[in-house]
Amino acid sequence: MDNIKKEKKINEIEIDVLIQFVYNKVAEWHNDDTTSEGLKHTSIEIIKECINNTLKQIGITEVDSEVKIDKGDLKS
Repeated sequence: MDNIKKEKKINEIEIDVLIQFVYNKVAEWHNDDTTSEGLKHTSIEIIKECINNTLKQIGITEVDSEVKIDKGDLKS
């Protein structure tokens, strides 16, 4: 039974919380800091939250991810 539950978690993740988080972060950026730099930081926060949330849902609970981007990857 536990194997079935774990397999289901790997095949399906709940995204309602992520949709709400992304919506709020974009709205926050739009209302507070519409600079390109602000958008880059908001994007990193969104990516980090999506990674952490997804890993927790598939059973990896000890999550402390960090997003690192080379300056060359941040082209405007």
